[in-house]
Amino acid sequence: MGERYYIRMLLHIVQGATSYEDFRTVDGILYSTFKEACFERGLLDDTNEWHEALIEASTWATTAELRSMFCSMLMFSEVSQPHQLWEQHWEDLTDDLQRQTRRDLNNHSLEISLEHRRNLGLYEIELILNKNGRSLKDYPPMSSPPSDMMRWLGNRLIREQLHYDQEKEKDNLDIMLPTLNLDQIQIFQSVTHLDEHFNGSCFFAYGSGGTRKNIFGKLL
Repeated sequence: MGERYYIRMLLHIVQGATSYEDFRTVDGILYSTFKEACFERGLLDDTNEWHEALIEASTWATTAELRSMFCSMLMFSEVSQPHQLWEQHWEDLTDDLQRQTRRDLNNHSLEISLEHRRNLGLYEIELILNKNGRSLKDYPPMSSPPSDMMRWLGNRLIREQLHYDQEKEKDNLDIMLPTLNLDQIQIFQSVTHLDEHFNGSCFFAYGSGGTRKNIFGKLL
């Protein structure tokens, strides 16, 4: 419940408060969030527990697994200072991103700056959080990836689909082509013919209850 959770904690211990600012004030200092006020009052654990967990996991987990672990900590644990945890571990959490970017852009000599690698890490974490209905904006003062990051990366789905081993796919073709039924052969020949002649088209090649055959016939 975010800030509602933290103000409820403060309601139990702050006496005589007459405004929200009173709840966020500790030793005469006004903090910007109820969570920060809770931390300053010692109501939340510090980040050491999560820091140690990430250090241990870095000895055996992949970088992608570390990012998932970091996101789980944000979503399901009371990490009082998530931005500090990020600052301590962002290099371990992004160790694979230069290699991944080289692969995605098919440029094996590409060098990216530490700042760009850091932003890519924030972007990857944002994607994981988004899949769970969350965002880095839910964990202030965590930074968010730059707004132009998507434009620089391009369409990731297309890049992932274009990243394949041509020799392996040729071997798969030799194995699978003889197993196709008549309808599948017809689809395969039509698609490859259009590709060879640089003519674009749209094919719906999967469906239940005869959908494939009927729609394919209309497309032809």
